[in-house]
Amino acid sequence: MAAEKANKAEEKNTSDRQKALDTALAQIERQFGKGSVMKMSDRQNT
Repeated sequence: MAAEKANKAEEKNTSDRQKALDTALAQIERQFGKGSVMKMSDRQNT
């Protein structure tokens, strides 16, 4: 029972963190342009 509550809280926390990250990245791209933030695994096409 306690494990279920902890799991649900963790899922909500993860969801909230992902939403906050997406919002921050969208703001940065709007302000500085597309490609201003890249993940380490992404490669830029030249």
